[in-house]
Amino acid sequence: MIPGGEVITNPGVGVFCDNAMDPIYDVWPRPGRDEKVRFLEDAMKSLHSVGIVGAHDAGMLPTDVEMFNG
Repeated sequence: MIPGGEVITNPGVGVFCDNAMDPIYDVWPRPGRDEKVRFLEDAMKSLHSVGIVGAHDAGMLPTDVEMFNG
């Protein structure tokens, strides 16, 4: 158990939420801006290929939101 975090394992193999990501970031560094932009572009291409034209993430940081404004 991680204070302020949760690992959801049902259904699925596991989703690390909020502070549960902290131990992951200790061994796997946070992606930089360029990586995030590339991830976002790749994800949107995949979504567009199946007709999905938008997505959202309620947990985005203000610095991540700025990526959308160029």
